[in-house]
Order: sequence, then C-alpha cells, then structure tokens
Amino acid sequence: MSISSIKRKVIKNKLLVGNTFYNPVIIYDLMVVAGGAGGAANQGGGGGAGGFVTTTNSSIAFNTSVTVTVGGGGAGGPIDSRGGSGGNSSFNSTSATGGGGGGAYNRSGNNGGSGGGAGSGSSSYGTGTAGQGNNGGTTYQKVYQA
Repeated sequence: MSISSIKRKVIKNKLLVGNTFYNPVIIYDLMVVAGGAGGAANQGGGGGAGGFVTTTNSSIAFNTSVTVTVGGGGAGGPIDSRGGSGGNSSFNSTSATGGGGGGAYNRSGNNGGSGGGAGSGSSSYGTGTAGQGNNGGTTYQKVYQA
C-alpha cells in the first residue's frame, strides 16, 4: 500500500491525512466536583458542598497522560469541633475546592468550595470559593423566656 492510498491512519501518535502528519487532539467538555464537607455535632452547622468547575471545548493532545484526583468527603465533627472539610478534586489543571466544614457550637464554619454553616451562637459562616460555590448559612437561635 502506498502513502498516497492511505486516507487516515494513526502512526506513532500522529494522524496521517494524505501526505501530511497531524498531532490529533481530543476535544471535551468537563465538570469537576470536589468532596462535600462534614457537619459539626451538638448544635453545629452543616458542611458545605464541594465546589464545581465546568469547562467547554477544552483540548488535550492524543495519548497524553493527565492527573486525576477525586476529593473525598469530610468527616463529621465530634462535640465542640468543626466538621472536616471535603477534599479537592482535579482533572489535569482544572481543580475544584472541597466544601468547608460546618462550625461547632459558637464557632464559624470553614471556608471552601461552598462554605460551612455557622454553629449555633455564631453568625460567622464559611465563605464559598468564587465561581465554584456559595457562602454557608447562619443559624437560627430561639431565645426562651421563663
């Protein structure tokens, strides 16, 4: 078979079209989601959701190795401790931030992809990462009178 009769063929990671070699690329859309956070115990705030990032029409060279990381969820906090923050996730150079752990009683939530909620007695929630999530919430504390 002569070179002129080959229409398309991959040779050593090169695409041959006619008599010209090209470096083929893969075009993809992507959504990366990080791990959610744990909530705090005993009147604590809820853990924040993992941040997420999307890309469209991204490209990568054919037969290229990429690093992929999947962030785990954060552990629930024991009494008087914040919840654990979620782990970060990434695909190649695109990364998402793990959620912020929920605040313990009278403590603020942690910052993260989405921030952790404030613990009872605190008005400070964790802030969310811009473009990835939202701020955590505050608590409602009802005052009882005898």
